[in-house]
Amino acid sequence: MNPLEEIIRTEIGKRGPVSFERFMGLALYHPEYGYYATANSVVRIGARGDFFTAVSVGSIFGRLLARRIARWWNAAGAPAAFDLVEWGAHDGQLANDLLTMLERDAPPCFAATRYAIVEPIAKIEEMQRRKLAASGKVRWARDAEALGKVRGVIVANELLDSLPFRVFERATRTREMGVGLSQGALVWQPISEADAAIDAAPQGWRGRWETRPSVAAWMEDAAAALEKGRIVLFDYGWTDEEYFAVPRPHGTARAYRGHRRSDRLLANPGDQDLTAHVRWTSVLREAMLRGLEIEEFLQQGRWLSHAFAADPWTLDAEEARQFNTLSHPDMMGEPFRVLVLKLEPKSSAA
Repeated sequence: MNPLEEIIRTEIGKRGPVSFERFMGLALYHPEYGYYATANSVVRIGARGDFFTAVSVGSIFGRLLARRIARWWNAAGAPAAFDLVEWGAHDGQLANDLLTMLERDAPPCFAATRYAIVEPIAKIEEMQRRKLAASGKVRWARDAEALGKVRGVIVANELLDSLPFRVFERATRTREMGVGLSQGALVWQPISEADAAIDAAPQGWRGRWETRPSVAAWMEDAAAALEKGRIVLFDYGWTDEEYFAVPRPHGTARAYRGHRRSDRLLANPGDQDLTAHVRWTSVLREAMLRGLEIEEFLQQGRWLSHAFAADPWTLDAEEARQFNTLSHPDMMGEPFRVLVLKLEPKSSAA
């Protein structure tokens, strides 16, 4: 038994079954033993890790995003100071790619850019600092309050799917499923019953689903920080119309280790990634509640294709391979979505 599992078992022994949201929060984000805080988190991503991201495919993702950011900077009047914030920067590779590509492809925008990373986990910040030490262009903030006001662009790449979620299921009635102990083992247990659970599935639908209350808190923080500009979100998931179009007896929650998917979410907490598809309908709703305009919401493949068409260059063989992986519907192009939210204060010029 690893130390984190012992911590979780002790908490359940004292308090009784806990929500999966609590279990996942400990499994991923415990400051010492959580999946993202352990010493080997640097190799979690990529071919030698547990999962791929758009960034780990290659630098073309950063180059396309950097060119779009430069266009937004120009459209804003080419200000002398332009904030570029990454919320949840993983190993720092996207920051490195964006700064490298801005310096190469858009030097005036690069000169104006003030890069910040919001990272609450000290061990991950240390890893990012090592990777980005040579840039001299990055500052770190532990939370939205420390970040301050942003006039520019906030980017979150595959952040939402890593936010802890609650799990509900409906057969004859709706129940929230949590984590308890049975004969010394961590097991799924119902922890509450409700006919109208939070963010419930449509009437008559049967199966298991996930909901992330923390999306509202994150959107509140991001919207409050953004004084003017955009929030750009990349992640995989479905709208509720798509999610509830078919029965999902096991929901979309999965564990990943060594690029192998598992349904054993309660096994080896801290040693495997935990995730579920983003429910984009709730993300859109939370954004609109905070006065953000939905500027773009489309599949990643289409968004990247549009970005390339706006600022094309001759792709070499490796870039063509990367672009195909990121944009092809059977790879990352269709499952991933891009949401661009805009805030233009009414007192500002259009």
